[in-house]
Parts: sequence; structure tokens; C-alpha cells
Amino acid sequence: LGVHYPSDVLAGWAAGGSWLVLCVIFHKTFIKKEPMS
Repeated sequence: LGVHYPSDVLAGWAAGGSWLVLCVIFHKTFIKKEPMS
């Protein structure tokens, strides 16, 4: 533990950020198709 290169940390943040963006886009498109009453 604690033996991560900066590139590993950046890659992890990039992967997490892109996953978050994909989830937000999917959520927004799903909510758009179902209008709330």
C-alpha cells in the first residue's frame, strides 16, 4: 500500500471522472424520456 506512481493516481482519477460523466449523461437522458407528473 502507498506505492502508487503519480501516473497511476492520475489514471485512476481520469477513469473515475469519465465514469461519473457517463453516469450523469445516462441519468439525464433517462430522466428526459420520462416526464415527471
